[in-house]
Amino acid sequence: MATYNAERYLDNCLESIARQTYSNFKVHIIDDASKDQTLIILKKWLTKDERFTLVKVHEKNIGLTKTLNELIKTCETDYIARMDADDYMHADRLKQQIDFLNTHPTISVVGSWAQEVDEHNVTGKVRKAPINHHDIEKLMIKVNPLIHPTVTFRREALLQAKGYDECYRYGQDYALWFRLMAEGYRFENIPEKLLYYRLPSTHIEKRKLNFRLREAKIRWRGTKLMRYSLMKRMISASIPVIVGLMPTFLLKYALKVREKVDPRYQ
Repeated sequence: MATYNAERYLDNCLESIARQTYSNFKVHIIDDASKDQTLIILKKWLTKDERFTLVKVHEKNIGLTKTLNELIKTCETDYIARMDADDYMHADRLKQQIDFLNTHPTISVVGSWAQEVDEHNVTGKVRKAPINHHDIEKLMIKVNPLIHPTVTFRREALLQAKGYDECYRYGQDYALWFRLMAEGYRFENIPEKLLYYRLPSTHIEKRKLNFRLREAKIRWRGTKLMRYSLMKRMISASIPVIVGLMPTFLLKYALKVREKVDPRYQ
């Protein structure tokens, strides 16, 4: 887990990890140059729970992607679970995912569904995801089919992929799914709400055109790796650009319509 100015939600996040029904884990944390009370909270938890380790404190913010790659190198366990500092886990998250990977040796990446919560802890929609590998692969060119902080990996798959692509400061997870899938690794999502996923009410306004252009680039490169036809690649890459050009009021309306047909909300 990487932290950066996470004081508002960090206690809740770490408490949810500490209360997991599966207890044989370690938490590796790098703080990416926080300027608030994040470090004070982290150091309190280091004294409360010996499973928590503050691996490093950056003097300068380098972003999530590079920090995650640093963290991967510190892990020696067979499985690596992702977590974001503003989210919190269901008590059975780790148990369910570890049990799943133990009994499904052909699956290298397992995620789950998530319950959306806003900045005031008001619950929203259930964010679903396709369950089996075939449906995940089918949805890849349309939307990101996994919820990043719900995912647990086999470490060998991450090492084979050489971690996250550092040319992407954001969207690094979507780019990684394309690369892993192109290499033949298999995915699955557990159809349970194993994460409470922080989604501020202002998230739509924050996703400006540059965010959409980056997603288009990820899709263009990813669909090439997966050997999709030129037409499918062009359609896939054009969708986020069109969305990015919409005015906010029209985008909000489009998202409401999308939720009626998007399989991730059905």
